[in-house]
Amino acid sequence: EAVVSTQSTGKIKEVEKENDKLTRDVRDSKDSQTNYNDLEKEVKTRKRELEILGEEKTRSELSLRKHAKVLESTRDKMQEILIEVNLTLMKKEQEKQENEKKDKPKIEK
Repeated sequence: EAVVSTQSTGKIKEVEKENDKLTRDVRDSKDSQTNYNDLEKEVKTRKRELEILGEEKTRSELSLRKHAKVLESTRDKMQEILIEVNLTLMKKEQEKQENEKKDKPKIEK
């Protein structure tokens, strides 16, 4: 009987060790699954953040292009105005010179 009891005790301890190992494996597996789930959520969050940043970048680029066009057209208009002002100044200078010629008394010889 004592031999059987010792064998049973040995089997029980062996089964308990195996049970402990399986329990640890299950716990590790659950931890791994939790870590995986957390990482998966993190990946989804990062992807969404990238999408938002991409949308913001696109809006910024469109806004930049729009403002660049406004600046170009403003520059073009300013150049047109400058040309008109220069032409007007040249005409006035020419008129002034013509008037000075008319107003000068003619010197007779």
